[in-house]
Amino acid sequence: MVFECPAYEEARLDAIEEPEWGHNEEGSEAGEPAVDLLGGRFVLDGKVVPLPVRREDPLGVKVESLRMYLDDALGTDVFMKVYRRLESLTVDDDEAEVSREFLSLLGAERLPYLALIHQLIVCEEQWEAGGVRPRSG
Repeated sequence: MVFECPAYEEARLDAIEEPEWGHNEEGSEAGEPAVDLLGGRFVLDGKVVPLPVRREDPLGVKVESLRMYLDDALGTDVFMKVYRRLESLTVDDDEAEVSREFLSLLGAERLPYLALIHQLIVCEEQWEAGGVRPRSG
């Protein structure tokens, strides 16, 4: 089943109708794999994250698998601190201060995980809001 979400189309994320699982195809103009959040294809540092899921698995399974991946990669404490801070960001937050917080929590070598955690949060929000529906036709 393929999912459609208007919020992602508006955000101009590179979407793939039928992602190739287990491969690292080039899907964007920049030559990097395309993100297909609702299809459960997440990208870290230009590479598809190898999750133990199948294309036909429900999105909830893929999201939980990504949560476990992040928990293993970062440790529960760091993962949850970054996750909660990302969720709580507002337009009033000082960009430089927030950047320092994330750098302090993750360190320079793990800073790319910030984008992956953001992918998780956006996907969860859309799923929970009911913004995901089967694509017709």
